[in-house]
Amino acid sequence: GFQTPLISFVWQLLKSAVWGATPLCAGFLALAGALTMAGRVLSRRRFRRAWIMTLFLLGGFLLILARPGMGATYTVTNAADSGAGSLRTAILSANTNLGTDTIAFNLPVSLVISLASPLPIVSEKVRINGASQPGYTKAPLVTLARVSSSVTNGLVLGASGCTVTAIRVYGFDSGILVTAPVFVVQTCYFMSNT
Repeated sequence: GFQTPLISFVWQLLKSAVWGATPLCAGFLALAGALTMAGRVLSRRRFRRAWIMTLFLLGGFLLILARPGMGATYTVTNAADSGAGSLRTAILSANTNLGTDTIAFNLPVSLVISLASPLPIVSEKVRINGASQPGYTKAPLVTLARVSSSVTNGLVLGASGCTVTAIRVYGFDSGILVTAPVFVVQTCYFMSNT
């Protein structure tokens, strides 16, 4: 009968709920279970099994749409304050994408990113990985520097679970300002920050 694929699907759904960390999974599981029982009791026609399996396939599709994004990698390719390939654009892109994103670095010439205006607050979980800059061994190569008095903070982490690795931060009131409860800052150098 359909019990075997049903059990298999429920098991996959439970794993998806835990792995995807979305309450919609649990809610849909309860709804699908109720509809399935209703179908078994009320429907006596031959297409009952096909109807039930169609319901679960539709539910699986909805779960895929509801799951958080898998995360993306945004690479900083120049030291400009803004525009394509800049750190600012990478942060803005990460803020609009669900999931844990990574901001990597591949700066070909200047390794100093000079900020004339404040960077956007990091509002989604992200890994800012200065260790990805070619040539990195132990000391940070990428430097974040203030060139305007209107910029008081270097990076502002407003999302829990962010990680900042191997960034040199120079001249800010707060080199990395954290407003979220959980974060990791590692192998970063803070120079002349008040």
